[in-house]
Parts: sequence; C-alpha cells; structure tokens
Amino acid sequence: EITAALKGMGPYKTCTNDLRAAKYDQAVKDAQLGLAAYPASTLNRLCILTAYNQMKPAPTDSIIAISEAILAKDPTSIIALNSAAEAYTAKGDKDKAIEYNLRIWRADPSNTTIANSIVNTLATSGSPDKAIPIIDTLLAQNPGDPAMLDTKWKLLLNAKRWKQAIAAGEELVK
Repeated sequence: EITAALKGMGPYKTCTNDLRAAKYDQAVKDAQLGLAAYPASTLNRLCILTAYNQMKPAPTDSIIAISEAILAKDPTSIIALNSAAEAYTAKGDKDKAIEYNLRIWRADPSNTTIANSIVNTLATSGSPDKAIPIIDTLLAQNPGDPAMLDTKWKLLLNAKRWKQAIAAGEELVK
C-alpha cells in the first residue's frame, strides 16, 4: 500500500508547485495524474480543492464534488467541509451551507467563529430552535458572555420560548 501511495506523491508535489505559481488549471491536471497513479490519494484531492478554491470565479459544483470525494475518505476534514459550505453559500443553498457548517462545528465544537456564524445564519433563516443548542454550548464554554447571552435571549424570543427567554434576559441584565 505504501508503494502504491508513493506513486501519487510526484504529481502532488508538482500540483503544490503549480499552486504556488498560481497555475490553477495546471495544478488540477497534475493532481488528476496523481489520482490516476493512486486513486485513494486524499492529498491530490486536497490539491485539486485548493486549486478550485483559488480560481475566479470558483467552480462551485466542482468544489462540492471534490469536497464530497474527500469527505468520503475523511468525514471530518475541516478543509473539505468549509469549502463545501462556502460553495453552497455561493450557490445560494443556505440549508446545505448550514448542514456543512454544523458538521464543522460537530467536528470542532471549540470553534467559536464557526459556531457564531451558524447561530447567526440559523437565527436569520427562521430556525432559532436549531441555534439554541449551539449557543448553549458556547455559553458553557464562555459563561456570562454578554453578547452570547443577548443572542440566546433573542433566539428564545424568536422561538417563542417565553419562560426561558425571561430567564435568559434576567441573566443578561445581571
């Protein structure tokens, strides 16, 4: 297996050199040669994904396809999850973008940036019930954070959970 994997390393190195030189189309071709030499290569898939992400305009369908191929081998690849989420956002598919952002958050619950992004997206998309568990996790990590308490209070109000909203509001003004 190691001998087979090494067959894909030469094209991968060429792909990364092409990326540095901003030759994105060539990088994709080189990484595809690496996949032909070693079809299980995640490194070559990541190189293709990086090239696609650098292209202007970004080929969103291709980004999604290669991200899915990476996630089939490594379901917690933050790079692939983030790329897929951004591609779905660019396509206007907010539900799929949220799904991938939730997967990122589940893979790394300490990532407050992505958690806040998810909470805000869910809150504005009319799904406050889905955002409440995330904000609760954030508050467990950062107890008493006024911005998070304010967000939780607003989410509870939007979800029409009046008693919980009152309790969150009281905690906010302490």
